[in-house]
Amino acid sequence: MDDLKEISRLVRKSVNSEKNGAPADGTVFDNETIMLRAGIEKSIEVIFICDLSGAITYANPAFEWVYGYTKEETLGKTPRIIKSGKLSAEAYKAFWEKILAGETTSGEMINKTKDGRYITVEGSVNPITVGNKIIGFLAIQSDITERKVTEDALKKKNDELERFIKIAIGRELKMIELKKRIRELEERR
Repeated sequence: MDDLKEISRLVRKSVNSEKNGAPADGTVFDNETIMLRAGIEKSIEVIFICDLSGAITYANPAFEWVYGYTKEETLGKTPRIIKSGKLSAEAYKAFWEKILAGETTSGEMINKTKDGRYITVEGSVNPITVGNKIIGFLAIQSDITERKVTEDALKKKNDELERFIKIAIGRELKMIELKKRIRELEERR
């Protein structure tokens, strides 16, 4: 959680420096800000920033790699472009209430790529604040689709194994009972 607050602080500093007329090439940024910007740009995690209205004001290259939308297609749009429709309206409402209250929210979510594929992401949305005022939101997401597919396959195999074990144990218990009856019958003779 402290790391996310530090990232939010540094991103806010970077965004504010750029808004205040600093050149986009980073020449007037301090070393920390330059390193942060370079790290975010190289990150395999999707990182994007939205303003208070929900419009995307920044998206790192991983956003395009994961979702398929270019920076030009992304900037100015809302995250609705990646909305899958798999989350209920109540869940979206609770999500917005939480982040507008200044709280970080995190978890798994199913989103949709430009080409229509559904992907599972794990991530967080963090309010960016100056003092007590929220000025935007920082989203950090990891594409965990492959991990979820693997987990589902393992669960299915585990369920099959459990059924097999129950059948095998049941069969073995029946065999034990049968052997016991045979012994009892033999003893009666």
